Amino acid sequence: MIEIGSQSSWNPGVFEIFKNIESYFQFAGIEILKHTISRVDLCTDFIDQPFKKFDFGNVEKWICRANHFGVFYSGRIASGISYGKGNLILRVYDKRKELSDKKATAKQEFFNHIWQETSSPVTRVEFQLRREAINELRYGAGKQKIETIYDLLYAQNAIWSYCVKHWARHTAIAVDWENKNHQRTPVSDFWKMVQDVKFLKNNPSDIARIKTKKDYVDAEALVNQGVGCLLAASACSIESTDQIEELLDIASEHLSIRVKNQMKCRYQELEQKIQTVINSNRLSI
Repeated sequence: MIEIGSQSSWNPGVFEIFKNIESYFQFAGIEILKHTISRVDLCTDFIDQPFKKFDFGNVEKWICRANHFGVFYSGRIASGISYGKGNLILRVYDKRKELSDKKATAKQEFFNHIWQETSSPVTRVEFQLRREAINELRYGAGKQKIETIYDLLYAQNAIWSYCVKHWARHTAIAVDWENKNHQRTPVSDFWKMVQDVKFLKNNPSDIARIKTKKDYVDAEALVNQGVGCLLAASACSIESTDQIEELLDIASEHLSIRVKNQMKCRYQELEQKIQTVINSNRLSI
């Protein structure tokens, strides 16, 4: 696995770094057959926008598809929030405070150069997407999957648009959750700036999230579970491991007796269960 650090991601940039890696492999006679993205971190820094100004720590001013909300502190002062847990996470935090607390002098100098500022407050908005979340996104008119770093290059605007318009929004006022139209609560002025971000000017911003519907019944898992239980039950009928070969006959007898009993005495209930499985598998195709 190749991991590109945060400073290199900013300068010269993750895509330039990847081109250099490709060139190195090509020079070394190594052919890249396939590459995939395991995680994406997209962020934007907002200069002269103090974190403490926007009441980010008030959970009532957030509309988000996640449930897990947290506020983190530097001493007794709130310096950041996070929303989500797992495959998609939002973080909004005081970037200058973070660098200062970590005493990351080299990084402070690096970002001062990027920001062309040495003292103005900086609020960072950052989304972390793991592979499972990326797999569900389709961008552009052709609903293209995001599989390679080149897909990511063209999908940046679309991913950001999904995250800041559909997945999480910071609102100007507290959300009235009793109101059926609470999704229409206006976003804050800060979040309007967040929604206006474009990484590349002409890249598509339209995106859809397609959740892959898993089979309701995992037949393989059920069979394995059933075999394990049946063998364990059958083992109760033998006295030593020398009789292991008899397990098949014992298990077959148990299975035959139980299935015949179900068919004879509880046919209607069995029929309903089987129909439920059939319907569920049809829906999942």
